[in-house]
Amino acid sequence: MDDRVFNEKGTFVRLPKGEPRDSSFNTGGNLFGNWRKGDDYIVKWCNLDEDHFNFWNATEFNELNQGFFSTYTQPPFNIKGAIGIWGGYSVSFYKGKVPRK
Repeated sequence: MDDRVFNEKGTFVRLPKGEPRDSSFNTGGNLFGNWRKGDDYIVKWCNLDEDHFNFWNATEFNELNQGFFSTYTQPPFNIKGAIGIWGGYSVSFYKGKVPRK
């Protein structure tokens, strides 16, 4: 994976600001979803390996594709003698502040 986003090589990523569920929905002044200068932020970046993705993708396909004439896809397993996968999953948090420029 090219790490230009997190190695600060100038790649711009547009992330809308999350709003709490109990806040009133106010679009006045075009403020909803926009960051203000000086705001603190935390980005949670989750990664999973290809085995995880393929397993959960096939499992979700089977769950959503139900019916009399539907097809079934065997989820890929990488454990012998068992149903499931052995894979990797990681979570990273990146903290920062919206620049004042």
